[in-house]
This record gives sequence, C-alpha cells and structure tokens, in this order.
Amino acid sequence: MDFKTIGKSFSNLGAQITPFASRTFQYTKEQLGQADDKTQMPPDYIDLEKRVDALKQVHQKMLAVTSQYSHEPYDYPPNIKETFQDLGRTVSEKVSLLSSASSPAEAQAALTAPTAAKPQPKTFAHAIARASLASSQTLYQQHTGPSEDPLATALEKYALAMERVGEARLAQDAQIQSQFIAGWNTTLNTNLQFASRARKSVEKSRLSLDAVKAHAKGTTWKLPTAQRGEPVHDEQELNPEAQEEIEKAEDEFVTQTEEAFGVMKNVLDTPEPLRNLSELIAAQAEFYKKAYETLSELAPTIEGLQVEQEATYRKSRETAQSATRPPPQNLHSGASREIQLGPYSQRTASRLLTSCDNKPVSAKMLPLGLLSAAQGHPMLVELKNGETLNGHLVQCDTWMNLTLKGVVQTSPDGDSFMRIPEVYVKGNNIKYLRVPDEIIDAVKEQQQQQQQQQQQQHHHYHGQQSGFRGGRGGPGGGFRGDGNGRGGGNRGDRGDRNDRGGRGGSRAIDKASLLRVINAPSICPRRRSGARTFAERPPHANETAKALLPRRNRPAGAVRQVHTDAHARVGRLSLVSPNGNADQGTYKHAGPDRETDNSRADQLPWVRSLLGARPPYRRELQSAPTPAIYAALRQLQYAPAAYNQIQAFVRFLLEDRHEVPTAVLYEALVRANCHTTGSADAVRDVLRALKEAQIEGTPSLYHGALSVLAVHPDYMLRNAVLREMKDRWIDLAPEGVQSVALGLLRDGQFERAVDQLEAMTGSGSGGIAVPSWLFDVYIYVLGQEGFLDDALKIVNHRLLKEDDSVSLNVWYFLLDVCCRQSHYGGLGYVWSRAVRPGRLTPSDAMGLEVLNIAAQHQDSALAAEVMQMLSARGTKLGMPHFEAMLDCYAAAGNTSLALQALCIMHNAGIVPDEGSTRSIYLGLTRDASPTQPVLDGAVASLFNLKTKYGSVPIAAFNVVLEAMLQGGRSANQDQQPAADNNSIEAALDLYRHVRQLCPAGPDRSTFHLLFRGCSDVQHLNFLFCEMRAFSLLPDAGIINLLVYENAENGSLDLALKHVFDLIGSNSSDSELDAAEARLRSRPWISRKAATALAKRCIDEEDTRIWEVAEASRVRGRPMDDILRGMLQDMPRDRWTAYGVPHAISLEMDALDELSLSR
Repeated sequence: MDFKTIGKSFSNLGAQITPFASRTFQYTKEQLGQADDKTQMPPDYIDLEKRVDALKQVHQKMLAVTSQYSHEPYDYPPNIKETFQDLGRTVSEKVSLLSSASSPAEAQAALTAPTAAKPQPKTFAHAIARASLASSQTLYQQHTGPSEDPLATALEKYALAMERVGEARLAQDAQIQSQFIAGWNTTLNTNLQFASRARKSVEKSRLSLDAVKAHAKGTTWKLPTAQRGEPVHDEQELNPEAQEEIEKAEDEFVTQTEEAFGVMKNVLDTPEPLRNLSELIAAQAEFYKKAYETLSELAPTIEGLQVEQEATYRKSRETAQSATRPPPQNLHSGASREIQLGPYSQRTASRLLTSCDNKPVSAKMLPLGLLSAAQGHPMLVELKNGETLNGHLVQCDTWMNLTLKGVVQTSPDGDSFMRIPEVYVKGNNIKYLRVPDEIIDAVKEQQQQQQQQQQQQHHHYHGQQSGFRGGRGGPGGGFRGDGNGRGGGNRGDRGDRNDRGGRGGSRAIDKASLLRVINAPSICPRRRSGARTFAERPPHANETAKALLPRRNRPAGAVRQVHTDAHARVGRLSLVSPNGNADQGTYKHAGPDRETDNSRADQLPWVRSLLGARPPYRRELQSAPTPAIYAALRQLQYAPAAYNQIQAFVRFLLEDRHEVPTAVLYEALVRANCHTTGSADAVRDVLRALKEAQIEGTPSLYHGALSVLAVHPDYMLRNAVLREMKDRWIDLAPEGVQSVALGLLRDGQFERAVDQLEAMTGSGSGGIAVPSWLFDVYIYVLGQEGFLDDALKIVNHRLLKEDDSVSLNVWYFLLDVCCRQSHYGGLGYVWSRAVRPGRLTPSDAMGLEVLNIAAQHQDSALAAEVMQMLSARGTKLGMPHFEAMLDCYAAAGNTSLALQALCIMHNAGIVPDEGSTRSIYLGLTRDASPTQPVLDGAVASLFNLKTKYGSVPIAAFNVVLEAMLQGGRSANQDQQPAADNNSIEAALDLYRHVRQLCPAGPDRSTFHLLFRGCSDVQHLNFLFCEMRAFSLLPDAGIINLLVYENAENGSLDLALKHVFDLIGSNSSDSELDAAEARLRSRPWISRKAATALAKRCIDEEDTRIWEVAEASRVRGRPMDDILRGMLQDMPRDRWTAYGVPHAISLEMDALDELSLSR
C-alpha cells in the first residue's frame, strides 16, 4: 500500500477542512460572546443590507398577492356542478373513443387525445354572460307574442357586453403575468439571489479574517467561569508570517465587501421593478377602461328598452287592445344581405334581413337561426377593426362564435391579402355578416311556415310598363330615336322586355373582333363536356358579388385598387357611352313615366345594383341605363375577382346595347386580368384585336397592360408594350415604372429589378416617388432569394430619407433571414438599428441563432448582450446557450472568461462534458506547441475561479490538463503519442491539486488523458492505484496498456496480476458452462500485449503463461501461435521446463514435420 500517497490525500483533505473549521470555530465564539476582536462592517454596507432586505420583503409580499392573476377563476370560484359536467363530458368522450378503438395504439391515442369541446373561461364575467344568454334563449323559446320580449333582448345584450368584459379581464391577466409577475420573479430569483450570495461571501471572508487574527494572537477558547476582566494572553508582537496572513485575509475581505457593495447598489438602483409596476397599473387601467366603456355603451340601450316597456305597459293599462307590430322597413335587395352585430339586437338584425318584398320576418331564429342555416355556404365577415374574412362557414355556437375554412383575409385598407386554412372568430368581434340571398330566403320561408303567415307576391320594377316601338336608323351617324320621332345612324337599341327596338343602318365599326376576343379560350373558356357553368360552381368559386359590395369603412362606390392610385393614371378616358353624349340626347328607359337622369347621384343606385349582381347579370343589366353600366365597369377594373363580371358587362354592351367598340372597352378587358384568374395571353389577344380593329390604344390602356404583366409576367409582351409606347411618344407614368419593376421581380430578373429601383430613386429619375410598399416588396423578395446585401442597402436608403420609416414586420423579417442565412454583417446592422433600441424583441430560438453567429465571428459583446436579454426575460438558459458563449470567448482568445462560463454552467445545474470544452482546447493549442505563459495563465485562472465560485467543474480541469499534455507531444502524434517528461511532471503536479480545485475528485476522462500522455511504467502504476482509490474501474484499454508496459519494462507480477483480474471474475467451476459465454464477451488484452507478456514469461520460465493461454482460448482470442513461434526455436529438452507443452501441440507438429521429411 502506498502510504505516502494516502498521506498526501489526507493532507489535501485537511487543507480543505481547515478554513471551514476555523470559520465555524470563530462563528461559535461570536455567538457565545467569546470573541474579543470582531471586525465591524462599514455603516454604508449595513445600510445597503437593510435596504436590500426591505426590497426582498416587498417583492415577496407583492408576488404573494399578484400571483392570483395566474389563476383564471380568482374572481369566480369554480362551480361544482360545472366541474362535474365537464368531467362527465370528458369521460363520455373517452369511453366513446375507446369503444371504437381496434388496437392498443388506437386506444392509447384515444386516451391522450384532447377533448372536442373547448373549455369555457372560468371568469366571473364569462359566467354572467353564459347565464344571461341561457336565460335569454329560455325566454325566447317560451315567448309567443308578436313582439320581442324586452327582458330577453336586454339579457342578450348584457351577455354580449359581459363577454367582452371577460375577454378584457383575460387580456389584463396575460399582460400582468408577462409584464409584472415575470419581471418581479426575475428580480427576486436572480438579482436579489446574487446579492445574497455576495453577502455570504463577505460574511465568510470576515469570519476568516477574525479567525486568522485570533490564531495569530494566540487566543483560545475561554471557559465560561473565567473572569472577563482577566487578560488571558499578554499582548505580543506578531511575527512576519502571521502579519502576512492577516494582510492577505484583509485583502480578501475588502475585495468581497467591495464586490457585494456594487452588487447591492445595482439591485437597488435598477429601474426594472418600477417599470414593471407601471405595466401592472397600465394593464389594470386598460381593463377598467374597457369595462366602463362597454357597460356605458350598454346602459342607454337597456334604459331605452326599459322606457319602451314602461310605455307599453301604461298603454296596455289604458286600452284593452294589444299593440300592433309596425310593418318592417324595406331595403334594396342584392346578391347578399348584411347583418350588423354588436350594439344591434336581433330585432334590428331581422329588419336588416327583410327584403324588398315586405315579407314579415320573425326575429326568433335570427341571427342564430340564419347562422345555423348558412353552415357549409360562403360567408363574408367584416370585423370591427376593418378586416374582412371571406370563407365557408363550418361551425357556429350559441355565442355566435364562427369557424370558417378556406378563408381569404383582407386588411382594413384592402392592400394586403392572406390565405388561411381555418379561422375561429369570436362573436363580439364581428361587425357585419354577408350571406347569399338563398340562405336568407330559406330562413324566411321556414319562419313564415312556422308562423303560418300568407306569403306576399314579389313586386319587380322590370316589365310593368308596356314598351314603345323604337325609331328607325338612317345611314348617317346618330343614335336611337324616341317613340314618335325617327332615329338615324347606327342600329337602334333594343327595347327592354316589351319594348321593341328600331332598325339601324350600316355599322361604322365591326364588333366581331372584340366579341371574338371575349369568347376566346384565353378570355372566356368554352364549357367542356362534364364541366360546370358559373352558376354550378362550388360556393367558394362564386364570391365576386359579395366581394364587390361597398364596405362600411369606405365611401360609397369606392373600390379597392390593385397596386396604384387613381389620380396617378395617365390619359384616363371617362367610361361613358359613345351614344350618350349630352348634345345628342339621352338614353330613355322603357316606360312613359321613368326617365333616367345621367347625373352621378342618380346613377349610384344602379351602379350598386350592378356591383352586387349575381351571374348571369341579365336582369340587372337590362334594367340599368348604359352610362350606369360604364360607371360600374370603371369601378370593376380595380375590384378583385371581377374577371367574369367585366366580360359579361362588355358582351352585353356590344350585343344587346350595340355599343361601338372603343379603347375604353378594350381597357376594361385588359385590366380585368389583374386578378389571379387572368393571364398574359389574354392581354396579348386583346392587344391583337385592338390592332386589327385599327383603334389606337390610350396611355391608360398600355399602363393597364403593364399592371397585368406585373401580376402575370411575360418578358416578351412587356417589351413589346414598352416599345409601342416609345414609338407613340407615350411617357411612362410612376404607375408604369412600378409595374415594370414588379414584373422584373416576378420574372426572377433581380439584377435588372435592382437597376430599375436605382433608376427610380436616382437623381436623374425626374422626381419619381417610390411608395413604401414597393420598397417592402423588394426587401421581402431579395431577402427570400438570398440577396441580403441589396435588401439591406434598400433599408439603409429608406432610413436616410426623412419622410420614410421601416415597419417592424420588415425588421423582423430581416432579422429572421439574417439568422437563417448566418449573415453576420446584416445581423449586426439589424441588431443595432432595431433590437438594441428596443423596437424589436427577438424570440428565444432567434436569440440562440444570434448567439451561434456571434460565436462563429468571435463577437463576445453581441453574445453577452443576447445572454443578458434572455436572462432578463426569464428564459431558462441551457447547454446550447452557454456553449455558444463559451465558444465566443475561446475563439477570441479569452481563456479565463471561457473557463468562467464553465463555472457558471456548473452552478446553474448544467454539467459540461468533454464536447463543451473543445473550443477552449483549440484556443489553448492554437500553436503547434502551447507556450508556457498560456498554460500558466489557464492554471492560474482555475485557482482564481476556485476562490470565486468555491469549486471548478471537472471538465474545466480536464481541458487544461489535456492542453498541458498536448504541449509535450511532438508534431507527429502518430509516431510518438506520449508527452515528454517535463509535460508529464507538470500534468501530474496539476493532478495532485484536483481535490483542491474539484471537491468531487477526478473522473474517468481525467485518467484517460493521463494514461494516454504517460509512457513511464511507474507513472502508469501510480495512476492505476489512483483510479482504485477513487473507486473507478479501469477499462480494457487501460488494462492493455498496463500489461504491455509492465511486461516490457516493469514488473511481471503486476502484468500477470492485471491479466488474472480479467480472468478471475465469474469463473467458478460450478458455473463454468454458464460463464463461458460471458467470458467470451469480456475484454481481453491485445495481441501486442499478449506477445510482450509471453516473451517475458518464457524468458523468465514462468509457468503462469499456460493459464493465460487457456483463458485466451476460452475468450476466442487464443495466443497458441504466439507461444508456438517462440518455443519452436528452443531445444526440445527445455520444453518440459514450461509445464505442459501439449497445450500448444508442439509434439504433434514435430511428428508431422518428421513424416513429411521422410
């Protein structure tokens, strides 16, 4: 047994225990009043301690109360009945799913599947809303009178208001949890915890200082019976060693006090608690404001119902007759009806749903009955914030919460679209609903049948008057005549319904070319066999009429534009009939008493009717005057999904109204292709027909073609249009320049698109103002395609402009793209412009990507900023975060900070391994052989970190040890893997301090490094004893190295002992057969070690080699050929000296050779 090693181990243990014991001894004396000289803390330090303790108490008290915001039913204890109902519903669902399961996997999926019903909010306001709505429905079901029940109406309105209050309360709770509770928890668990640790370090250093002073003065334990006035020891002068120890302890005490002073000062001066408190107050104020506004809006309505009911009650007391219900108001019928929710009641909704036929409609099933009937049909929903959702209704509940599928979402300004698979819309967020006519008619019919009311006949405006015969046309140019006079010129217009049109003369322009374009496959495809017509299409394909209805948040008659402004158009021709000029007469509708004025105000009802018409549009077109049709075409040019409607209107004007083909109609057909259903081929056909008709195109028509080609790019056709405009001296307006730029982007010609943008923004561009949305399109497209440098240049150009700003969506997109593409320059630019000023907050995953990029480019400042941001928001930092920070420090050559990061990881509960330290190892061994100052600095850092953190992770110790061993190796590691003697001695010297630095002791990786670096057999045997002392079993590689080195240069007994240790386990005679399979799978020495062992045994005539040979055969690694080769060269008379030579069949081999020679 190595007593010297054991003695050193106890010495190291004593060195660890001595400071702790001295501090404990000093603390006990102070508690018992036995300490003569106690170091006093500065008054400022004591004041800071009291303030920090007070701040900690404040955080604990406030968090104990405000943590209730994390529990949803804090203002409404859960009802036992509702809880059991939810439990019963859940159990029944699980039983139903398990009964249909046919395999264990399906049963497991059924048990883990979430419940189908969405849990209702448990707030007090939501509970009141549910009770009020259920009460209102109960009153409606039992109500049989002709008018509505005012109490039921009031309860319904109160339910909707309280649901909005409940949603506001949930929003308040979420904001408080994220802005206040999380922030104060971070301060309590992080900043104040750091302050507590610093104070504990100060207390330890003070006790150590007092203990050193007491030991230097010779003060010992005083008995309780000793008199206080008696001096125990005389004052004596301290020796230099004691004085030096006291000064060292005083320096440590001062250092810890200053550090704790700074930590506590930072905790007290930080503005985060006050900022979080401001967020708490703001969240509460917002909630109470919304609740006050909601209830204030509801109070006048309920008061009005109360006054109305009181008046009815007084009237019923005065008269015996019941009040009759006033007739419903008439609204203009269209392709869809609007239902306005929110402050309106079901009675108001029934009035909005009443059509022009004066049919009485009951409000009993509206709007809930209407929503139930509309399931599976298209619906247009307009929200209170101005957004519209166009999709199919698949589900609705009693709270009028809707679920739509296949939704197209439109922004409030109508300038952006988004396709969403499924949307859940709360009823209190809905402003208008638009549903098809057939759904409303079906609901009305169902209600009328239930109430057994007689249906009234429909009254139509068309066909009630008898028509007049039109005049005759002459050979000259003119227009339709009236009933008594003669008309001349073109062919007379056909009369509507019973009107008979006049005959005309020769036509000035042939319409065949334009009609051929309209009926062409690229414009209007023919119906194929088995194909459905427009009226037979699925509901989602027939959305044109609903999308064209005028929105409430836009002026009447205003239609969303494609991507340009109306005032920027060049050469816009008025869309009026060429036969309707003021100096030639006006179009007269059939009927003697119905003369239509061509003014814009009188045309507006006709235009609305045309915009809301449904295919095939015949009824509305026949009743509308021609100028109104042209006005509707003017608005349809910029409307989405108006492709087929524009074709139908143009075909009607040519075939039925016999209008002259003009550039205006051609332009309408061109601009109709701006929709996604259009195509560049259709524009080519229209331009070809225009040329065949010898009609000159207008600048507006050419710009419309460029707008279409921006959506459906065609490089050749765009160049042809630009060449035609150049030949005709037509300048490109800003709209056309923008369309060309968008077309180049669509074509994938990014270089030319960037050149086009530079020409637009250059000084010689003629003052073209580039809109912000075009910049955004460029940034998005270039960023997605990988041209980040160009995208960042555009952003920088926008920032330099005084009247422009970059939206947060663009900044977030750039940050995401730079992170995904590891673009360090762009990441730094976006971080300094958007993240650092606080305008943008990246996600946790994005923060990790930024950390990795910073580590790759050795940007420790950026990495530290990201770590600080993640820690401030309460993100739990893991191994990837610390490893990125560690790699950043190591790549920058700051080994001390990298080792400190390992200590922080260890204290955070994250155990670093060998893979986490590879960057430190590369930093230490960056040169061929690390210099001694570098290694000395790393070792000094380990001891400094031990003093600061109390211990060092074994991974940090191992990486310094590995770098130290690497310093002694030669350049060719394959030929000489071991280190030189100086490096071995230095590494072993560092190993002797492993228990001082790492109280847990070394691990298996530590010994692997030492065994791989050492070549001296004494060092190897010493390390083997150390492994056994730390209860670590050596693996096969270490055993193999020990056997080889001891067989070559060391003790044969130790070599055989290691081999017998491999043989001896689980090999008793009673279990020989059972253990044979295990022995074959156990490790065994290599052939190199076996050869060295056999040679040494044969040279020393040690017969234990035969036991080793037998064990090798059992394990399937026989060494018989090695022994046979060594013994064949020896005389036969010496074979017996080695025991049993037949074990390796030497005699049989000799007989075989003798027979062969004969």
